[in-house]
Amino acid sequence: MSITDADYPLVSWYTEHPPTEYPYNKDCSDVTYEYDLATAVICGVCFVFGIVFVFFGYRCFKAVMFLVGFMLATGVVYLICMDASSLDPTVNACIALGIGILCGVLTMIVEVVGLFMTGVHMGLLVTVGVLVVMEQFYSLEQPFIPIVILLGLAAVFALLTLKFQKECVIAATSLIGGAIVTACADYYLEVFRMVQYIYDRFRLRPSAPLCWYSWLVFGIWPMVAFFGVLIQFMITAKDYNHKDASNTKKGRRVELSKIRQKQRENREVAEEPGQKYCDLIRARSRHADIVTQSYLQSIQTHLSPEMQRIASLQHIPQEPSLQVTQPTLEEECDVEEGGKTPPQTDISEVKVGGITEV
Repeated sequence: MSITDADYPLVSWYTEHPPTEYPYNKDCSDVTYEYDLATAVICGVCFVFGIVFVFFGYRCFKAVMFLVGFMLATGVVYLICMDASSLDPTVNACIALGIGILCGVLTMIVEVVGLFMTGVHMGLLVTVGVLVVMEQFYSLEQPFIPIVILLGLAAVFALLTLKFQKECVIAATSLIGGAIVTACADYYLEVFRMVQYIYDRFRLRPSAPLCWYSWLVFGIWPMVAFFGVLIQFMITAKDYNHKDASNTKKGRRVELSKIRQKQRENREVAEEPGQKYCDLIRARSRHADIVTQSYLQSIQTHLSPEMQRIASLQHIPQEPSLQVTQPTLEEECDVEEGGKTPPQTDISEVKVGGITEV
């Protein structure tokens, strides 16, 4: 089955229109063009980001997670809006950017989603290489074949990225950065001729003939990706792991909370003995008379009648009290209560009649 004009109206578009109606020259005789200022500036900025992706992608893990979600969502939404919407291209671009920012924030915050989308990106780029190589040997006619290849490779590489996170993220960032660098170089050399060719491979539509330097531009991609993987494994990401970085931050927060808890416990332990002593002083001051009366009654019940008679006739001077006090803590307790401590009775000696019982 062959492709006809009825099946694809754009089959003969490139042959019917002269070279002046599309941006690149058909005969590949010239590589100088008049660039659009906005597009040229955007490509310049993207070129710098692509270099960062290639050589420092894994080191900038959070930024990569954001950009992965942002780029994929923005590109998909913009293509859908251009094909299915009748709005102005500027409005479609704003819609795509808004959704892309939301998806980028999601992939940055939820690490699993970011890793999954990184694997999807890698599967998409591998699909590009597969379709370009297949086109050189076999012309695809069934539109579901590119979709099946894309979904299959995207699922496989997404699962591999979740399993082997560091290795797959390094490979994915190198591939993504290399693709960005290649696309920007393609714009400056031939105004997206190769990019349009790759896009047509997914849509099964014929493309403008490629030039010899188109393949040179396409060859930049695997070369840059290879050097990116090599440099990241050997230099930039050698002793770095995104899991260790996240665990270190969590460990610092846990350690800080433990230190604060320990300080609170130490303050409580330091204040506890003095507080207990103050409570004891207050209790003894308030209940001193009750304790003395109880002690006196217990002694009187155990005296013999003869001793009770002698105690009523004899008077023996009281001996000096042996009570040991701590003026400093008692004074502190008095200050806390806001008044003077009532007189205390030493329960170590009690006078019964004329006899001092110790």
